[in-house]
Amino acid sequence: NPMYARAYVNRGVARGELGDLNGAITDYAAAGRIQPDLAEAWGGMGMCYALQGRWAEAVGSFERALASAHPRWPFRGDTERRLEEARRRLRSR
Repeated sequence: NPMYARAYVNRGVARGELGDLNGAITDYAAAGRIQPDLAEAWGGMGMCYALQGRWAEAVGSFERALASAHPRWPFRGDTERRLEEARRRLRSR
C-alpha cells in the first residue's frame, strides 16, 4: 500500500530531525521497498547518509531519487546540488 510508504517517509523525517539518522535511514529504506519510485524516500536517505559522511551511499541514494522523481519534483534542484556535493566529497577522500 503506497500510503504506508508515505508514513515511513514521514517517520523518517521526524527521526532525522531528532538526530536518529540510522532510524531515519531504516524508515526511508522501508518506504523504498514498498514504493521503489518514491523519490522522497531516496532523497531523505541520501541526506542522512551525507550527514553521516557516508558519501558513496549518499551518491547512490541521490541518484536513485533523481531517477525516480517527476521532472517537476520540487526538490530536484536541491537534490542535484546535494548529489554534486556528495560526489565532490567522495572524490576528495
